[in-house]
Amino acid sequence: MEHSSASVPAALPYYVAFSQLLGLTVVAVTGAWLGLYRGGIAWESSLQFNVHPLCMVIGMIFLQGDALLVYRVFRREAKRTTKILHGLLHVFAFIIALV
Repeated sequence: MEHSSASVPAALPYYVAFSQLLGLTVVAVTGAWLGLYRGGIAWESSLQFNVHPLCMVIGMIFLQGDALLVYRVFRREAKRTTKILHGLLHVFAFIIALV
């Protein structure tokens, strides 16, 4: 059941901005934690495992959250466009999580 004139809460842009700020803060804090307390990240050394927490936060928390928000933020866009953006964000999250 699809409604063409879906109402958008007035505070939605503030909620989205807050969620993006919070997500970027979590990514930055994870990067700082890895850099300052875990010795950094590297592809070819004992620090290779430190890439894992950063990729999981970026992929499974930040990008998955953005993929879920797409349907609320872009209510007035074409459904096909929204589905493509939603799918692309899920694919990028999956690829980053696999790394």
